[in-house]
Amino acid sequence: MTEAYYAKNKHGYMLYRDRRFAEYIFGQIENMTGDALRSCDTAVELGAGMGRFSYALPPRFRRVHLIEPSRDYAALLKEQFTGPDIEVYALTANEYFQMHKAEGKAVCAGFHILHHLVPAQRKEIFDRIRGNGWKAVFVEPNPWNPLFLLQLLVTPDMSFKEEWRYLTLTRRRLRREMRASGISLRGYKRICFLPPVIADRLLRWPASLPLMHFLDKLNALLPCFGSYQMVYGE
Repeated sequence: MTEAYYAKNKHGYMLYRDRRFAEYIFGQIENMTGDALRSCDTAVELGAGMGRFSYALPPRFRRVHLIEPSRDYAALLKEQFTGPDIEVYALTANEYFQMHKAEGKAVCAGFHILHHLVPAQRKEIFDRIRGNGWKAVFVEPNPWNPLFLLQLLVTPDMSFKEEWRYLTLTRRRLRREMRASGISLRGYKRICFLPPVIADRLLRWPASLPLMHFLDKLNALLPCFGSYQMVYGE
């Protein structure tokens, strides 16, 4: 993952100015994990980007650490997320782990981050999570959904060279890599039956959330239509 790929003014489609979509995603995470995350007082989000998924964290956790190696995106995060208990770090995940010790009970979250890393980098993150005794939640593109590949082809700012590893992150591989670091895969789910751009627009309508949850039940029957896959480990 290169700094140039995440330069200023790139990937504008990832810039969300409200919490609707993030709340939907994290609501699905809570449906999968039950009460498991309620004991965590700190959320550490790796690769927070423009904050597309970060909005759901401050209302749920006493402390929030947003980790983003792109200096441009980190500056944007600092503008959007303010408060004494929200910290933005312009660091890589490895740099953050080296500089900060475990702080109470925490969950480490990553949204569209793992597929940008090589296996050795993912293992380092999983080892750190395990060493800190943290819980882990990751949301990645569903490798079986052909629409993500189509999005790569039609979106000028997206690069197959930077994104292709999402095709390798199957449920089996994620379980195997987490297990190698001593993390047990406790939950797995495919979500977002509609393409994210359509889902985001639908969520602008009142009372649309129950419809979204109903559509997500179809992911069990048609797994190739889920936009994302979620994993929970501890």
